[in-house]
Amino acid sequence: MLSEKLKNSRTELHLTQQEVADRIHISRQMISNWEMGKNYPDIPTLIDLSELYGLTLDYMLKDDQKYINQVRDDYQLIEHVRNHRWIDKGIIVSLILLLVPMILIPFISTKNELMAFIIFIMLMIVPLIYLSYRKYLSFFKGVPDKIQPLMVPKAFGMGIGINPRHPLGKFIWWLMIILVLVVFGLVLYQIITTPGNSIEPFRKGI
Repeated sequence: MLSEKLKNSRTELHLTQQEVADRIHISRQMISNWEMGKNYPDIPTLIDLSELYGLTLDYMLKDDQKYINQVRDDYQLIEHVRNHRWIDKGIIVSLILLLVPMILIPFISTKNELMAFIIFIMLMIVPLIYLSYRKYLSFFKGVPDKIQPLMVPKAFGMGIGINPRHPLGKFIWWLMIILVLVVFGLVLYQIITTPGNSIEPFRKGI
């Protein structure tokens, strides 16, 4: 086990935990935790230890499948965050752009302006829902031969959300997108068919 190899190598070199900690610039408690098997050093620190103890990484990691699994999981998580960073940026941009037209609502006076307003809102809401859908997909991986829960913790923020990995959940997500498109389509149709260029008749209809 890695913990035993670290402890044996340190004692063979007649080094205290504090001396090792000082040489690789970490706390003594971390050395103690590693040697007791409570947790593991990261890869850069493991390289420092291998150089200090004169050991190869192959020897240090051999027969310690638990550590290898942790390293694999850590790097998968890093890769996951890197690959899905564009989703977070897209959600933030969509939310910010949704706030912009709200400031302009009092100044809308013609049908053309209202149509442009509705179209802009639709162009922001639909991507926002889709990006949220992709966010959930990235967080909740499908498990073969297992039924996915319909309700899951929110991918960001507090509360619960709908799992797109569940068949009904996926249907609900896409239904939301379709309903948004239908609602905006009906609103645009009402605006277009309202006589005149003023939006007052439309406002009265609301």
